[in-house]
Amino acid sequence: MTSTRWQRLACFADTGFFYAVIDSGDRWHTECVNLFKQIQEQGRLIVSSHLVVAEAYALIRYRLGSDMAIDWITNLSLWVEIALLYHNSEQRAIEILKTYSDQRFSFTDAVSFAMMEERNIPLALSTDRHFLIYRGNFITLPLQGTILPPL
Repeated sequence: MTSTRWQRLACFADTGFFYAVIDSGDRWHTECVNLFKQIQEQGRLIVSSHLVVAEAYALIRYRLGSDMAIDWITNLSLWVEIALLYHNSEQRAIEILKTYSDQRFSFTDAVSFAMMEERNIPLALSTDRHFLIYRGNFITLPLQGTILPPL
């Protein structure tokens, strides 16, 4: 698969998306499950980072219990590609944190933004409003809609 095609197909998943998909009581559950179905139907790729996975695992374990968290992380590789950080990803994340020092971005948020920029990923799957505050070149679903843009 060419890198341009990979970029068009890729969606970057954040903690809130992962959590909302599995917690039927989450306010974003229905929207995120529907987005997940669209991603599968269109053959798109869900990409994330080790930092997001660690954050999501902790959240799921805290709110839904260790059995649910272990089941989630055990099956994660069936539907998510964990992308490695590029050499300069962390440095770019620090630059983002400095630029947006008036915001409450986490380091995980900043690394996510850097990874999306470096890979030209056009779509974020997140319920975190920080993805809207950051002025990246991507769309954030479900916060900006519930239908995937065309390929």
